[in-house]
Amino acid sequence: MTTSPKTRLAAWDHAYLWHPFTQMQEWEQDVPLIIEQGKGPYLIDTEGRKYLDGTSSIWVNLHGHRHPRLDRALTAQLGNIAHSTLLGLSNPPAIRLARELIRLAPKGLRRVFYSDNGSTAVEVALKMAVQYWQQRHPAAGPKNSFLHLKLAYHGDTVGAVSVGNIELFHARFKSLLFPTLQVDPPYCYRCPLGLTYPACRMACIDPLEAILKTRHRELAGVILEPLVQAAAGRTGRMFACQHEGVTPDLMAISKGLTAGYMPLAATLTTEEIYRAFLGRYEDWKTFFPPASLGHVEPCRRHSSMRVHGRHRTRAGSHDTKSLPARTTHRPSGDPSLPRAGAVAPTTRQYSRAGASPLHPTSGVDQDGCNFAQGHR
Repeated sequence: MTTSPKTRLAAWDHAYLWHPFTQMQEWEQDVPLIIEQGKGPYLIDTEGRKYLDGTSSIWVNLHGHRHPRLDRALTAQLGNIAHSTLLGLSNPPAIRLARELIRLAPKGLRRVFYSDNGSTAVEVALKMAVQYWQQRHPAAGPKNSFLHLKLAYHGDTVGAVSVGNIELFHARFKSLLFPTLQVDPPYCYRCPLGLTYPACRMACIDPLEAILKTRHRELAGVILEPLVQAAAGRTGRMFACQHEGVTPDLMAISKGLTAGYMPLAATLTTEEIYRAFLGRYEDWKTFFPPASLGHVEPCRRHSSMRVHGRHRTRAGSHDTKSLPARTTHRPSGDPSLPRAGAVAPTTRQYSRAGASPLHPTSGVDQDGCNFAQGHR
């Protein structure tokens, strides 16, 4: 008996694939949903059925599937070369994208270091921060620790997990992690202190300030989690930290950078940090990262950032003109959550001065993790 191509695909999926964040015992009992095509805000399976891509394919697809400008850019680049390393070489797309990112970034960020995903961009930033203190200010002594918020998520590589705090994902790997300092996040809906805003006078910030005052000599940096679903312009600015006029010393960005077409991330930093790594080769000040990619990909004048500038994507997964009329969703049980196009829960944060609402600091994996260096 001859099996159809769709039946074979389903069988091969069950036989060979291991899906992330998926209980495979349950998965193998069902017919898999196999996506074969995409168009605009829709995913299309092998049966021709359409689904609204409400999570933007996990927050990377900013402009819809098969965007004509991005399709043309990818095709044109493949006519030249698909990939070339940045180890001792350069290439036009990497140069042009770096220039464009600095033009869009918060003032003061001047250098772009490429990698391939948000977790790796965070790992790069952690290593940069530690090595910076060793080379630029050795008299400050060892500054090898980081301060982060509880409930934070920065990725699933070991360094990113060390500065995160999602027990469900990470509890079993604690023996692999390096020690950090952590404080409760500003979380008005479920205040860890049992207080109510504004009578609390932002008391949740006091532990953070206390650690910075007493333990700054051991801190290489402070890492703040963004909200990936609000990244890449969804809050009205390209990076949410721009709402507060904040320039971090290091900013990790990934999701949305290529609109889901290619894996790419970047760690942006200041000229001050960059110059701490300069010297003769035998000085061994060179930065040796966990990954050093320089994809020659469609990030030139047809990049996701360029498309974003022309078609301002508002809150949600895609350009709102192509969405059905009702795509907003508020997860039940949390009145502090804003309405937005099918996004996951977030918390509301407040600045201490004036207690005005703070947009979650973001750059694109969470992806724009913002670092503030520890004090000397």
